[in-house]
Amino acid sequence: MPPAGHAVPSPLRRRTVVPRGKSFLSSVVTTAVAVACARSLRPAGAAWIDPDTPSEFHSTASFVDGSKYRLVMSDEFNVDGRTFTDGDDPAWTALDKHDDIMDNSGFGSLHYYNSSAVSTAGGYLNIAARIGKTTWLSQDPVNKTIHEESRNYVSGMLQGWNKFCFTGGIVEVEVVLPGNPHIGGLWPAVWLLGNLGRATYMASTNRVWPWSYNKCDREKQPAQELSACNVDSHYGLHKNQGRGSTEIDIIESMSGKVGEIPETDPPISNPYADMTLQSAPGITVRRPTEGHLPARVETTGEYGYPMSLPQNWYEGLIYGNETSMNPYFYGTYLAPTKPEEPVQRSKKQAYQADALAAMFQLFPQHFRKTHKFRLEWQPGRDGRIDWYGQVPSKDDAAPPEWIHGYTIHDEFVRNQTGAQIPAEPSYLIMNIALSSNWGFPYDIKPTCKRCYDCDNPRCACALQPGFCDMMRSGNADMLIDSVRVYQNDDDSAHVGEPHTLGCDPPNYPTREFIAGHSYRYMRRWPGYDDRKPMKKIVVGGGSCEDDADCGTLHRGQCVPDAYRGLFAARGSKSRNTCVCEDGFVGPRCLTISYKDDAPGAYEIKQEQNSLATVAEVYLPMPLLLSFLCIVIMFTASMAWQIYCRKMPIKYNKDGDIIPMSPFLKRPQFRPTGDENDDERVTLITGRSV
Repeated sequence: MPPAGHAVPSPLRRRTVVPRGKSFLSSVVTTAVAVACARSLRPAGAAWIDPDTPSEFHSTASFVDGSKYRLVMSDEFNVDGRTFTDGDDPAWTALDKHDDIMDNSGFGSLHYYNSSAVSTAGGYLNIAARIGKTTWLSQDPVNKTIHEESRNYVSGMLQGWNKFCFTGGIVEVEVVLPGNPHIGGLWPAVWLLGNLGRATYMASTNRVWPWSYNKCDREKQPAQELSACNVDSHYGLHKNQGRGSTEIDIIESMSGKVGEIPETDPPISNPYADMTLQSAPGITVRRPTEGHLPARVETTGEYGYPMSLPQNWYEGLIYGNETSMNPYFYGTYLAPTKPEEPVQRSKKQAYQADALAAMFQLFPQHFRKTHKFRLEWQPGRDGRIDWYGQVPSKDDAAPPEWIHGYTIHDEFVRNQTGAQIPAEPSYLIMNIALSSNWGFPYDIKPTCKRCYDCDNPRCACALQPGFCDMMRSGNADMLIDSVRVYQNDDDSAHVGEPHTLGCDPPNYPTREFIAGHSYRYMRRWPGYDDRKPMKKIVVGGGSCEDDADCGTLHRGQCVPDAYRGLFAARGSKSRNTCVCEDGFVGPRCLTISYKDDAPGAYEIKQEQNSLATVAEVYLPMPLLLSFLCIVIMFTASMAWQIYCRKMPIKYNKDGDIIPMSPFLKRPQFRPTGDENDDERVTLITGRSV
């Protein structure tokens, strides 16, 4: 069946390939009519809903208070063969780049993200992890040299940065986790990141991640680039508003050896999922010791007397029956950087980020069957975050059961550090990472070579037993059955700030800042040659054998180059390419042309000046310049006529009028005889006597 709102074309009708010119007026009228029709035919916020989503999932009830939420975004991944390379999909982008560099605040990435590792098949989104070496060029900014870097594994990251963003609501993800539940090494995750930062692009997250602080603090200002102390509204941002790229981890799965993990309460064993809010600023005094639950520490008082003080951590965190505080991850210290690192932080710009993490008990069934995980996010002041997960029922034939995982209230975050529950427009990320700090042996002998290479026998001591066999078997894929986002339009029905859609909402704009700092969101030379952060979404052009390769007739058609007329490359070998029907995009027309149906902060600003909007949207630059030239020429002509009409009449020695202007056509009078004799005059008409 075709998607709702898209008519099935006649098999005999071919879409016109060569574009026909449109007049300025027709463009304006056509666009206005199309926008009006679209808004009248579909509800607001329905622009991102997959037509394959069953109707029973078009709404949901909150697990917290039972209030009703409506579907605003979904992707069922039912169309096989979708690709997510930059420019292929309007909702998602699969990366082609390395992860973080192994700097002193990084996480020792062992993988390279390749867009070919992300695909759709059998009704699932498939994110793969494989053994495979990738090499690229990198620059040493200190020595001014170029050198090679490499990784031994290939995996995938799919992100919605600057495409689909939302603030607040409910997220549900149905997933089969990758690998073996008792072999560590894979780091699968589903998470949210604020749109001001782009995951793995360190220049965009430096001093921006994961700040959620809206107070002017002069001591913290150097570390928070977008501080509430800023009194100017540059790049479309609001003055005196603290901003950042906040992070909420729905799940981060950890596999490992069978057995209880020390210091967990209630006892948790591998595998488990981290459910985490990462926030800055963090606690700087008497932090808990990693590997231990918060306790009391012995110290010395002001007058030298011994004292026992509690370690500082967040009060009021609520854990479910299958969840424990994570005593192994309390946060990240973003230390001063070294000159050779890709981003720079001075001593004053260094800062502590906290990880309010919980360990949710997983089971082997999570790695064999789909289970859902849910995040309920009420943003901003007085908001809250609730995590839920499905666990296998005691009866294998029964469906999984929902259980509460973890809850964080804004007041307890605010009381500890002054931060708040995130309110930034955020995008979804799904990926598999491989890191020497996640699931790999931590008690490696000093004689072990830390090389993490399955093809090098000397590295075996640094890898979990069975890890390389798992990677070679192809059993390291994460399968996503669906992603769904719900929101509540009634602001009084939930705590916190209003729910919003879009990456550039009026209260938290991002578009102009990203455009003004586009280099931060691009891959770095010399390994890459990006001209802009993202490519324009392609519409057709993919190779095909028949219409089925282009999504069948209601999505696109397979057209020979000969039919494409002027667009066929002369002298090239003839081939078939996809031509998309209206409303479908991608090289093979497999994706609906999703986009926001409400204006963002930048569009609202532009609409305030209708002339600027019309000039930008409807007038091509050559036409605009021609129009300005005509106006200038017309104005100059009128000025010359007025000048000539006001010139005084002059006579030659014979008494004739000297024609100084071609426009002197009205009657003229010239005195004769005595200049004082007003009665003797001769009537002159025309240009001559």
